[in-house]
Amino acid sequence: MGKMFIYSQTLLQKISKLIISDRHNRGLSIVAVVIVMLIVATLALALASFMSSGNIASVTDMQSEQAFYIANAGMECYLELLQNDSDWSTPPAVFTNQAFGAGAFTITYANQAVSAIDVTSAGRVTGWDGNNVQRVITQHITKSGGSGGYPGGIPQVFTYGIHCFGSNVNFRNSNGTVNGNVGSTVQVRNYGSMTMNGTITQNSTVPDPGPVTMADYLAIANVVKSTNYTFPAGTYGSPGNEQIYYISGSATISSNVTIYGTVVATGQINMGNRANVHITSAAGYPALLSGSNIAASSLSNSTIDGLIYADNNITFNSLNNVTMNTSMIAGNNISLKSGSNFTINYSPAIYANPPPYFNGYSAGSGAIATSLWQETL
Repeated sequence: MGKMFIYSQTLLQKISKLIISDRHNRGLSIVAVVIVMLIVATLALALASFMSSGNIASVTDMQSEQAFYIANAGMECYLELLQNDSDWSTPPAVFTNQAFGAGAFTITYANQAVSAIDVTSAGRVTGWDGNNVQRVITQHITKSGGSGGYPGGIPQVFTYGIHCFGSNVNFRNSNGTVNGNVGSTVQVRNYGSMTMNGTITQNSTVPDPGPVTMADYLAIANVVKSTNYTFPAGTYGSPGNEQIYYISGSATISSNVTIYGTVVATGQINMGNRANVHITSAAGYPALLSGSNIAASSLSNSTIDGLIYADNNITFNSLNNVTMNTSMIAGNNISLKSGSNFTINYSPAIYANPPPYFNGYSAGSGAIATSLWQETL
């Protein structure tokens, strides 16, 4: 188009010379000059429009690149926060319209768990026309060195439905159902009348994951009681808003109690002779955790979803119409005597997303690993 413009200028010069030398054809020459000038003007406008469109496209491309690099900067900022956070099920605060360079970034997350999370970073700049130019990237992020921050790998005991590290697991006079593996460092007793859908392991050599670091649970608790505490009838927490209840002493759970979250007690957890108790933990956290014993004889019409752990003994005698989706672990013995119409289902989610602060857990340990990078429109 530039050559055409130069050619038109040359043509105009030649015609002008003809006008000067041919006085007898002055009228005709003037008409020719006007025509040529119109042609040249049209070509000039077309060239200017072409050059303007090219400049706009270049500016738009540059601003799109700016938005992309801002999105990456936002992702790096949030990765640094995750590196210093030991529990991603309650992730660090996100950035919203955080100014950076020529624009800003916004962070959101999804599928959060103790050691895994999906993070999205949206970078934006204001375009030449006043509209936002945006680029969005997403990554799946995990903490390496063992899921849940276990540098030595996830404790093998979390693959059991029931396991004790004392003398025995005892099912005397019970006729319930266990769907999962059962193990003991010494003996699994009196399970002949039970329906056992799993492997029975006696003289187990599986390492004990305890004791639990109670101070770490205290640090992240939503509700703290400094002495023995009783949960009166009622509902605590809600689905998606599970709470950690930390009791410095013994915890008693009354009948007709629904708890969304985790009960942590440095002393005993007592649910003896109770009915209509329903406990559902958040992903990556235990349902019941005791630094002493869990005593729940004659529990009926109840459900427990999540890890059940006691540093000493667990006693669930005389269960009736009870379902537990769990991994039940005791530092000493487990008693499940005289029960009927109860079911204990191993929950593989406990191994896939193990709870924090057991022996071998180190807060903040493990390097961050990223995968599944993608840009979304």
